[in-house]
Amino acid sequence: FKVIERLLQDLAVLVENVYNIDKTSVILLILSLAKVLVGKSNMRSYRGARVKRKIVTAIKCISANSRYLNPLII
Repeated sequence: FKVIERLLQDLAVLVENVYNIDKTSVILLILSLAKVLVGKSNMRSYRGARVKRKIVTAIKCISANSRYLNPLII
């Protein structure tokens, strides 16, 4: 914090140009309707085959003077 404090006291660094960036990720699970028929001996290889995963990430930026940018969704 000492390094940041010294930087923020520099008159060339404006408060409105100092941002905090937060990233939040969520894993979405999509269950497929496909059915797989296998023998009892092959069940292990198909376990979890019906689940598709998608990761959605949201990034938000808020400045030191409470200004914010629109969030970015990836």
